[in-house]
Formats: sequence, structure tokens, C-alpha cells
Amino acid sequence: MADFKTLLQEASEHNELAYRIMIRIACQTTKMLKSPICKKPCENGFCVGPDRCSCMEGYKGKYCNEDINECGLPIRPCFHRCMNTMGSYHCFCNHGYMLDTDGKSCIKELDCTSLRCQFGCQIERGGEVSCLCPPGLHLASDNRTCKDMNECDGLSHTCTERQSCRNTFGSFICVCKDGYILGTLQDTVTCRGIFIYKGLKLFMNKLQNLV
Repeated sequence: MADFKTLLQEASEHNELAYRIMIRIACQTTKMLKSPICKKPCENGFCVGPDRCSCMEGYKGKYCNEDINECGLPIRPCFHRCMNTMGSYHCFCNHGYMLDTDGKSCIKELDCTSLRCQFGCQIERGGEVSCLCPPGLHLASDNRTCKDMNECDGLSHTCTERQSCRNTFGSFICVCKDGYILGTLQDTVTCRGIFIYKGLKLFMNKLQNLV
């Protein structure tokens, strides 16, 4: 049959409520005895036999008065940085990472604060965070700021043969080439030859005078 300390250890590993109840029962049982079992009190644990202390997690020693330095164990509990405290420890992550829900492992930060994006960011499927740029801009070599995209260098613009493309920040405009002027044809704004446009305008004026 397992002794009380073994049962207590199993309870602490599987059921925290059962562990606390067993501690309370042990404390009450000790108080009911006319003489204490342990000559000295167990500081961070309780007495389970003649001068035998069962220490709470994070403590050791005959009277449970010594802290266990979890950060100095051969198998460190934290993925990045560890800070020992009395009876416990705290994990910290390196810059650009944040503590996961288990309190031990570290994952990359899921926000734009560490990236210092110029406009904004997005979270990729794998959890990676990258900066975003508005339409007409592209990500610079620093992966943080955005540079203007010259649409006039490629086929990104929609200017016609009679128009010249002029790049603007984040966009472009189409202007009529020399010898052409902006006019309308069948309710469509287009660039028309200056001489044809002037001749057509003169003809329309004469036609109106005849009417």
C-alpha cells in the first residue's frame, strides 16, 4: 500500500484540488495530536512522520526551508530567459517574442509594435508578421517602410498612344502628348489632334450660326 507522501505526490501531479484537501487533512491531523511529530516546523510543507517533512513544489531541505533554483537545473524550464523566485520561477522572452499560453515557450509577437511598420501589418498563415503597403507602393529593402512604385516604367498604367504617363506618389496620371489636346468624342474624354479639334470646332460654330 502506498504511503501518504506517495499519495500526496500523485495528487499534486493529477489533481490540484485533491492535493490541497490532503494538505488540509494532514494539517488538521497534526493539530489533533497531543505532541508534534516533527521537532521543528516544516516551513514550506507539512510533517508526515517523525522529523519528516513533505515539501511543497519549489522547496527542498529537511524542514522545507531551501528554495529550489529551477533556472539552474540541467533541463531549464524556460525556452529563452528564466528568473528564479522563492518557491517558483518566471519565464521571459527575447525581444520580438512573447510568452505562449504555457508560460514557458516563446512565440513571435503578433503585432506591429516590434516591426515599426510605416503603414500597417498582416499575420501570415504560419504566424509570421509582415508589413503592408498601400496600392501603388511596395515594401522597401528594410521590410518596414514603403517606396513608390513607378507605374510608368511598366505596363501598369492605362495611358493610350496619344498620352504620356506621369508618375505620382502611389499612382499616375495620363497627359496628352505634344500635338494633342484633351477633348470629348461621343461622351468620352480623349486626346485629339489639335488641328483636327480646331477644325471641327470651327465647323460646329459655323453650323450653329446657320441655324
